[in-house]
Amino acid sequence: MKSRSVNHEIAVSLVLFSPSARVALAEPDAVALRQKRLVEVVRTTSTSAGLRLTYEGKAPLQRVGLMAK
Repeated sequence: MKSRSVNHEIAVSLVLFSPSARVALAEPDAVALRQKRLVEVVRTTSTSAGLRLTYEGKAPLQRVGLMAK
C-alpha cells in the first residue's frame, strides 16, 4: 500500500508544479501534501502565495529521475 501512496504523491506533485497549473492552496491534494510536509506555502507577492516542494517533496521525484538531485 505504501507504493500506491508514493505514486499518488508523485503524480500530484507533477500536476501541482507543471507550468500551466493553478492550484488553490485549499485544494484537497495540496492540503494533503502540506500535511505530509512535501510542499510548503510561500508568499509570491504581498497579496498572494504559492506552493513549493520541500526537501522531502523533492525526494520521490528524484528517485524516479523526474527531478535533478
